[in-house]
Amino acid sequence: MTEEQIIHFITGKNGKSVWPREGEKMTSIWRSNDKEPTCYFFRKNGYLRWADFADPLRHNSNCYDLVSVEYFGHKCENKEDYRKVIDILEQNDLGVADIPDFEPFDFHLMWEEIPWTEEGLADWAQYGIEPDHYVAQIGEYSFNTRTYPKKLFTKRPVLPTYVLKFGGRGKIYCMQEKFFLSSCLQTDIWKYIEGNESIIITKSYKDAKVVSNKGYDVMGVQGESMWKLNWDLTGYKKIYIIFDHDKTGIHQSLLCKEYLGTCGYNNVEIVSFDPFVMYKLQAKDIADIRLKGGESILNQMLCL
Repeated sequence: MTEEQIIHFITGKNGKSVWPREGEKMTSIWRSNDKEPTCYFFRKNGYLRWADFADPLRHNSNCYDLVSVEYFGHKCENKEDYRKVIDILEQNDLGVADIPDFEPFDFHLMWEEIPWTEEGLADWAQYGIEPDHYVAQIGEYSFNTRTYPKKLFTKRPVLPTYVLKFGGRGKIYCMQEKFFLSSCLQTDIWKYIEGNESIIITKSYKDAKVVSNKGYDVMGVQGESMWKLNWDLTGYKKIYIIFDHDKTGIHQSLLCKEYLGTCGYNNVEIVSFDPFVMYKLQAKDIADIRLKGGESILNQMLCL
């Protein structure tokens, strides 16, 4: 099999089968809300890679990484990951292949936690959130890149910056700059379980925390396209999906519901936003509604 065949196969999973042409600008294959043709395939060290600076999960990925992200939620990190990708390709009749001879890239992300500042706490208070064990304020973080895999770059942010953490993995996040840098896996989910009869699936820590504060059981995925998981939702009489009020959120809600159906969960309902209300508030998600004073609207919407 060739790189081109693999890319054609994996892009087809998103309904946009392409044969890669080096340097040709296009809109994102995976971000349905992308309007500007700023993405492209390029060749580095002999291998085709995908460039999309707005999608850090896939940016600078080779064809094997793209398959791994689609099926497992992360790039190939070791030979075992490559073996799994090869198995998928062979199962889809793309021929027999050996594990590639290039070394996988290990992304390292480290941080230094500091005591909470008044400004940091205020960032979260505007959403009605009191930071818990998932989040900490940081004074410094370090990371490496594919270009310099053995060199760590260190940053000391001026604005309040946080880490949303899962053990040794985390997402560096600056609320005021809308910046993030992540080493999290697709399986890293924010969970708040109180034993209710229903559960809400949403995305992001902020949305999950706002919903949790209302007394609901909630699971927050890393992103709206990261719902292909081994869900354990047994015992819940009703499962609700609440993603963003935009084209991507609506589309991914439908796909998520369909996927849960294939897992045996037929008690799934998508919660829709009122378009007029969202336009009036200039909001696109649960946290936006809370931020922009729509507490009563949020309470009404969550009367499930």
